[in-house]
Amino acid sequence: MARLIVTPPIAVVWKAISRIHFDTTRVVSHLDVAVSVSHGKRDRIVPFRMGLEVYEAAKRKGQLLVVERAGHSDVAEVAGEEYWNWLIAALGTES
Repeated sequence: MARLIVTPPIAVVWKAISRIHFDTTRVVSHLDVAVSVSHGKRDRIVPFRMGLEVYEAAKRKGQLLVVERAGHSDVAEVAGEEYWNWLIAALGTES
């Protein structure tokens, strides 16, 4: 994710300076369990499109919660009861 949101000069040398290379969308596309995602549309840390890409890549879709007014760290607070309902449904999704 960092490679995608940093300035272009850093993206060119990313493999040389980064020690961890983890392709979440590739990994979830092979999982045989339901993948649930909650994401704030105003997230400035992990762009919303990336959370959606992870959900869309999942072989088995779990629950998706999109919170319009939430950022990165306030999804539960902004969504309120909707978040807790999502969590219960996500945990109850058959694996």
